[in-house]
Amino acid sequence: MVALQQVAVIATVLMVFVPLQVCGQVIYKVPCDHTTPSCECPLQFENGTGIEVCEFELELSLRHTFTRYTVNTTTNTIAEGGQLWIIDPDTGEFVPHADGNTCENCTEPFAVDGYTYKTFIATNGRIPSPTLIVNYDQIVSVNVYNDLHDDVVSIHWHGLDQRKTNFMDGVEHVTQCGATPQSSFRYIFQAANTGTYWYHSHTGAQRTDGLFGSLVIKETPDLIAKAKAEPGVGDFTDQPDKYTLSFLDWQVKSSDDVFTELESGVRFYDSFQVPNSDAIRYPTTTSQDGAEVGPVSYWSGLINGKGRHESVNYIQSRLSIFTVSPGKQYRFRLVGAQGLFAYRVAFAEHKLKVFAMDGTLVKPREVDFIIIHAGERYDFLLNTNKTEDEIGNGLFPIWGRTLETSIPDAHIVEAILHYDTTPEPDSTEYEDIFNAYSTTSESCTIDNSCETDYVATTCTPDYTCSALNCPFKNYPSTFNIDCIHVNQLELLFPLDESELPDAQVGEEETVILNFAFGGSGSSASINARTHVLPSSPLAGLNSSLLDTIEEREFCKYLDVDSQCDDNPDLVVNPGCVCTHVQKIPYNRSIQMVFSAIGPDLDPNTARNVFAASHPIHLHGHQFHVVDIQFGEYDDNGLLIKGNDAFDCGGTTVCTNPSWAEGRDYSIGKSGKISATAPRKDTVFLSGGGYVVVYFKSDNPGFWFLHCHIEVHQLEGMAIIINEAEDQQFAAPSGMDVCGNFSWSLEEFYEALDATPGSRLTEEEEEEDDDDDDDDDIDRLALG
Repeated sequence: MVALQQVAVIATVLMVFVPLQVCGQVIYKVPCDHTTPSCECPLQFENGTGIEVCEFELELSLRHTFTRYTVNTTTNTIAEGGQLWIIDPDTGEFVPHADGNTCENCTEPFAVDGYTYKTFIATNGRIPSPTLIVNYDQIVSVNVYNDLHDDVVSIHWHGLDQRKTNFMDGVEHVTQCGATPQSSFRYIFQAANTGTYWYHSHTGAQRTDGLFGSLVIKETPDLIAKAKAEPGVGDFTDQPDKYTLSFLDWQVKSSDDVFTELESGVRFYDSFQVPNSDAIRYPTTTSQDGAEVGPVSYWSGLINGKGRHESVNYIQSRLSIFTVSPGKQYRFRLVGAQGLFAYRVAFAEHKLKVFAMDGTLVKPREVDFIIIHAGERYDFLLNTNKTEDEIGNGLFPIWGRTLETSIPDAHIVEAILHYDTTPEPDSTEYEDIFNAYSTTSESCTIDNSCETDYVATTCTPDYTCSALNCPFKNYPSTFNIDCIHVNQLELLFPLDESELPDAQVGEEETVILNFAFGGSGSSASINARTHVLPSSPLAGLNSSLLDTIEEREFCKYLDVDSQCDDNPDLVVNPGCVCTHVQKIPYNRSIQMVFSAIGPDLDPNTARNVFAASHPIHLHGHQFHVVDIQFGEYDDNGLLIKGNDAFDCGGTTVCTNPSWAEGRDYSIGKSGKISATAPRKDTVFLSGGGYVVVYFKSDNPGFWFLHCHIEVHQLEGMAIIINEAEDQQFAAPSGMDVCGNFSWSLEEFYEALDATPGSRLTEEEEEEDDDDDDDDDIDRLALG
């Protein structure tokens, strides 16, 4: 096998790539380093040869904000030593902290929020990780080198089906061993989905320390031409390297620190020393329905790695700027990489025509706001058909506002929309841009506090705004905002009947999962089980080892109502803190229900269990969202009771939920679900409510399902879906040992050609019969 490599001829300043064939496939090594915020693999070389394999190299390392690192121009490698650079408060320019410091060949000194001096995880020297752009059906090869000091790493390709390559899904302890320090792991998969996706660490809390990036798989020219011809779409400019926005809520402390404080119950004090006797425990912030929003305090927000802490003057910040021309229509892409806080996104004086959700095209729907939760993606079309007077100075704020209403002012993340009729602004102009659109309006919140908000200038009794993806049924009337929920949107192109699940399903095809804080130690749980990862990656085990892991570590008695219906004060119930696995049969129509309810107890105490909302992500599938229901609210929009569509099973927590009599969504339905039911891989679940989704179980593998709020998932609000165990595929040789892992294109194509059930071969069984299972598990266990 010929090693993957790049053959290049350098002529003046241009690098012309010469096609290289490996296993009969044409390979392109994508330029991607500290100077490239996006790295794109073209459809073809300049000579017209089509590119079939896109190869990326990603190096992970620890870097510091406000620091410039020396770059070796010969090897293009980044040195460990750096220099501190700060932003001059008078000029807004980066200047060296110490006199005499110069940096001729250095990295960018990432200011992030203009305030926080903190370590972050850099990819190729950058935060966030670069946007990777490929084309439909290309093979993507990503070699990830772990240069972190003491952390293992795994990378999840969020939203990709990974058909026949479950072992490339990138979930440590579920589909792979983490890449150990100073080792590398090569991911190879087919770009079989199209649209806006992203990639991020699925090890610990690394994602919110910077290890995430956008991933765009461009549609075929034929599909784009077909879409543009649809009513309400029209022609548009699609440049994902310029118009992709990733959102992150940035913390002053490391994500591990934040999680540890939260999990321990100490919560988050706004202090960097031991709190004294007068210190006040941080109060949880809530949205207008009373559901929890911020169990820890908001620090700052970033769009594409840039933002402004509220204590910093605009001139000392760096904001992301998106430049457009008048008289056009642009495709923008939003990526929700947050750890916790959702954002209500608005572009001043511009409507947002929603065009895709989680990679799937939908019929255009014009809104004023898009509410984006952790894990979600939304594409929208933005029209720049404005008059010269409407364009004015050509500078318009972009806001993302948190949903907190229990505090006087919600928090924001900022960027700028810039028309190229005027020069691009520098930081000396930021403040005037945002002040021009700020106002203070009374009655913005249910407690009548004041909020400086673009809503006040836009949404009035004479003009009711619209918001997509509200985390509650509707806003109170004082907001003048109508809610549109994702199940109200329709696919742009109806699916063929053969692709649709049956609407009517049996008990074996119905899975109801309740997300709540209850059960053992009142921790994050699904059906009162707090999930812990297995000691070995399940996707790489043969049947004998898998049986042993199941016996030792899996949760038991999932269908017994009394199991885990414990006294919530019990710190740890070993039978309920376990590896939570749900089996589903092969090639069936699956009805999956996500709920956030509790038993019908005293509302004053029951709300502690269900008054939280969750963005739910299922790996390996794009499901159809057919129904979204909510709890009961009072006249002010406050959640007072959970939906009564289910029997909880348990008496104190929902241990084994089932549909209440006569409430099953499939009752009275026949044939297939709607051919235009929208598809997503991450859907928001409102506190006290539920969501019904359908999919066909035609993708064998171990698929992680979890709340995408990072602290909830780490605490145990997760489950592994064991789909069609007897149809699963063998992992490549070498994945059963932690450390360096690489595999060839030849092995990848063999995996694509494998038949279902090849995961369990007679040879593997016979070999393992000769070994002691206990020794094998000890060898495979991750420390």
